[in-house]
Amino acid sequence: MPSPLSLSNPTPETLTPSTSDSEYTGAMIPLSTPPTPLSVRRTPRENAGIPPDRYGFLHEIAQFVSYSHISPVHRAFIASLDTVSIPKCWQVAKGDPKWKAAMLEELSALCKNKTWELVSLPPGKKVVGCKWVFTVKQNPDGLIERYKARLVAKGYSQTYGIDYDETFAPVAKMSTVRTLVSMAVNEG
Repeated sequence: MPSPLSLSNPTPETLTPSTSDSEYTGAMIPLSTPPTPLSVRRTPRENAGIPPDRYGFLHEIAQFVSYSHISPVHRAFIASLDTVSIPKCWQVAKGDPKWKAAMLEELSALCKNKTWELVSLPPGKKVVGCKWVFTVKQNPDGLIERYKARLVAKGYSQTYGIDYDETFAPVAKMSTVRTLVSMAVNEG
Protein backbone atom coordinates (compact mmCIF):
# COMPACT_ATOMS: atom_id res chain seq x y z
CA MET A 1 0.00 0.00 0.00
CA PRO A 2 1.51 3.36 -0.94
CA SER A 3 2.40 5.89 1.69
CA PRO A 4 -0.18 8.69 2.13
CA LEU A 5 2.73 11.15 2.18
CA SER A 6 3.70 10.25 -1.38
CA LEU A 7 0.38 11.18 -3.00
CA SER A 8 0.83 13.39 -6.02
CA ASN A 9 -1.42 16.17 -7.19
CA PRO A 10 -4.40 14.96 -9.22
CA THR A 11 -3.68 14.55 -12.91
CA PRO A 12 -6.07 13.70 -15.71
CA GLU A 13 -5.13 10.01 -15.33
CA THR A 14 -5.81 10.08 -11.55
CA LEU A 15 -9.42 9.80 -10.52
CA THR A 16 -10.28 11.93 -7.51
CA PRO A 17 -13.83 11.76 -6.18
CA SER A 18 -15.65 14.98 -5.49
CA THR A 19 -16.68 15.82 -1.94
CA SER A 20 -20.31 15.81 -3.00
CA ASP A 21 -20.07 12.12 -3.97
CA SER A 22 -22.06 10.02 -1.47
CA GLU A 23 -19.40 7.23 -1.37
CA TYR A 24 -16.47 9.58 -0.60
CA THR A 25 -15.00 8.86 2.86
CA GLY A 26 -11.94 11.10 2.77
CA ALA A 27 -9.56 8.12 2.97
CA MET A 28 -9.56 7.13 -0.70
CA ILE A 29 -6.21 6.82 -2.46
CA PRO A 30 -5.84 7.38 -6.20
CA LEU A 31 -5.23 4.13 -8.08
CA SER A 32 -2.41 5.40 -10.31
CA THR A 33 0.00 6.33 -7.47
CA PRO A 34 3.21 4.27 -7.83
CA PRO A 35 4.39 2.35 -4.76
CA THR A 36 7.20 4.01 -2.79
CA PRO A 37 10.20 2.18 -1.29
CA LEU A 38 10.02 1.56 2.46
CA SER A 39 13.47 2.91 3.19
CA VAL A 40 16.20 4.58 1.25
CA ARG A 41 19.73 3.86 2.37
CA ARG A 42 21.96 6.90 2.39
CA THR A 43 25.69 6.89 1.95
CA PRO A 44 27.74 8.12 4.92
CA ARG A 45 28.68 11.79 4.82
CA GLU A 46 32.25 12.61 3.93
CA ASN A 47 32.31 15.57 6.32
CA ALA A 48 30.87 13.76 9.36
CA GLY A 49 32.34 15.17 12.58
CA ILE A 50 33.87 18.20 10.88
CA PRO A 51 32.21 21.48 11.86
CA PRO A 52 31.22 23.77 9.00
CA ASP A 53 33.36 26.84 8.26
CA ARG A 54 30.57 29.20 9.34
CA TYR A 55 31.33 28.40 13.00
CA GLY A 56 34.92 29.66 12.68
CA PHE A 57 36.64 26.39 13.66
CA LEU A 58 39.21 26.29 10.92
CA HIS A 59 41.87 24.77 13.20
CA GLU A 60 42.13 22.69 16.34
CA ILE A 61 40.05 24.05 19.23
CA ALA A 62 43.10 23.71 21.52
CA GLN A 63 44.59 26.80 19.88
CA PHE A 64 41.69 28.87 21.24
CA VAL A 65 41.33 27.39 24.74
CA SER A 66 43.28 28.94 27.59
CA TYR A 67 43.69 27.65 31.12
CA SER A 68 45.37 30.86 32.32
CA HIS A 69 42.33 31.97 34.33
CA ILE A 70 42.16 28.66 36.26
CA SER A 71 43.94 28.23 39.60
CA PRO A 72 46.95 25.89 39.76
CA VAL A 73 45.02 23.40 41.91
CA HIS A 74 42.22 23.16 39.38
CA ARG A 75 44.73 22.95 36.51
CA ALA A 76 46.32 19.94 38.22
CA PHE A 77 42.91 18.39 38.70
CA ILE A 78 41.98 18.86 35.01
CA ALA A 79 45.32 17.43 33.91
CA SER A 80 44.84 14.38 36.16
CA LEU A 81 41.47 13.49 34.62
CA ASP A 82 43.12 11.79 31.67
CA THR A 83 45.86 9.97 33.57
CA VAL A 84 43.81 6.80 34.13
CA SER A 85 41.91 5.03 31.37
CA ILE A 86 38.49 3.76 32.39
CA PRO A 87 37.68 0.32 30.94
CA LYS A 88 34.56 -0.07 28.81
CA CYS A 89 34.00 -3.76 29.57
CA TRP A 90 34.77 -6.23 32.33
CA GLN A 91 37.08 -8.29 30.13
CA VAL A 92 39.53 -5.39 29.96
CA ALA A 93 39.04 -4.49 33.64
CA LYS A 94 39.84 -7.97 34.95
CA GLY A 95 43.35 -7.69 33.47
CA ASP A 96 44.23 -4.75 35.75
CA PRO A 97 44.68 -5.68 39.43
CA LYS A 98 43.26 -2.33 40.63
CA TRP A 99 40.02 -2.75 38.68
CA LYS A 100 39.80 -6.43 39.60
CA ALA A 101 40.05 -5.52 43.29
CA ALA A 102 37.28 -2.92 42.81
CA MET A 103 35.07 -5.57 41.17
CA LEU A 104 35.68 -8.03 44.02
CA GLU A 105 34.90 -5.30 46.55
CA GLU A 106 31.57 -4.59 44.82
CA LEU A 107 30.66 -8.30 44.72
CA SER A 108 31.46 -8.75 48.42
CA ALA A 109 29.34 -5.66 49.27
CA LEU A 110 26.41 -7.08 47.28
CA CYS A 111 26.70 -10.42 49.11
CA LYS A 112 27.06 -8.74 52.52
CA ASN A 113 23.95 -6.60 51.96
CA LYS A 114 21.98 -9.61 50.67
CA THR A 115 21.04 -7.64 47.57
CA TRP A 116 19.76 -10.71 45.76
CA GLU A 117 18.88 -14.31 46.36
CA LEU A 118 19.47 -17.18 43.99
CA VAL A 119 16.20 -18.64 42.66
CA SER A 120 15.21 -20.73 39.67
CA LEU A 121 13.89 -18.87 36.64
CA PRO A 122 10.10 -19.17 36.19
CA PRO A 123 8.99 -20.64 32.87
CA GLY A 124 8.47 -18.08 30.12
CA LYS A 125 10.58 -15.39 31.86
CA LYS A 126 13.85 -13.89 30.65
CA VAL A 127 16.84 -13.09 32.83
CA VAL A 128 17.55 -9.39 33.35
CA GLY A 129 21.13 -8.78 32.34
CA CYS A 130 23.71 -6.71 34.15
CA LYS A 131 26.81 -4.73 33.28
CA TRP A 132 29.82 -3.25 35.03
CA VAL A 133 30.24 0.52 35.29
CA PHE A 134 33.71 1.79 36.17
CA THR A 135 34.71 5.19 37.56
CA VAL A 136 37.76 6.73 39.20
CA LYS A 137 37.15 8.70 42.40
CA GLN A 138 39.57 11.59 42.87
CA ASN A 139 40.13 14.01 45.71
CA PRO A 140 40.11 17.80 45.09
CA ASP A 141 43.87 17.80 44.51
CA GLY A 142 43.43 15.45 41.55
CA LEU A 143 45.01 12.45 43.26
CA ILE A 144 43.29 9.11 42.74
CA GLU A 145 41.30 8.26 45.83
CA ARG A 146 39.92 4.89 44.70
CA TYR A 147 38.83 2.78 41.76
CA LYS A 148 35.08 2.20 41.83
CA ALA A 149 33.19 -0.59 40.07
CA ARG A 150 29.42 -0.99 40.12
CA LEU A 151 27.42 -3.97 38.96
CA VAL A 152 24.13 -2.56 37.66
CA ALA A 153 21.05 -4.31 36.31
CA LYS A 154 19.78 -3.49 32.84
CA GLY A 155 16.49 -2.33 34.28
CA TYR A 156 15.33 -0.78 31.02
CA SER A 157 14.44 -4.29 29.85
CA GLN A 158 11.91 -4.79 32.67
CA THR A 159 8.18 -4.04 32.75
CA TYR A 160 6.45 -3.00 35.98
CA GLY A 161 3.96 -5.60 37.19
CA ILE A 162 5.42 -8.30 34.95
CA ASP A 163 9.13 -8.43 35.82
CA TYR A 164 9.09 -6.56 39.14
CA ASP A 165 6.66 -5.25 41.75
CA GLU A 166 8.86 -3.20 44.07
CA THR A 167 12.09 -1.26 43.82
CA PHE A 168 14.99 -0.89 46.19
CA ALA A 169 17.57 1.87 46.40
CA PRO A 170 20.07 2.16 49.28
CA VAL A 171 19.43 5.90 49.61
CA ALA A 172 17.40 7.57 52.35
CA LYS A 173 15.11 10.51 51.59
CA MET A 174 16.00 13.71 53.38
CA SER A 175 12.47 13.97 54.80
CA THR A 176 12.84 10.50 56.35
CA VAL A 177 16.18 11.42 57.92
CA ARG A 178 14.70 14.64 59.38
CA THR A 179 11.74 12.72 60.82
CA LEU A 180 13.97 10.10 62.45
CA VAL A 181 16.29 12.76 63.88
CA SER A 182 13.41 14.79 65.31
CA MET A 183 11.90 11.62 66.84
CA ALA A 184 15.23 10.75 68.45
CA VAL A 185 15.64 14.31 69.83
CA ASN A 186 12.13 14.35 71.26
CA GLU A 187 12.60 10.97 72.99
CA GLY A 188 16.07 11.78 74.37
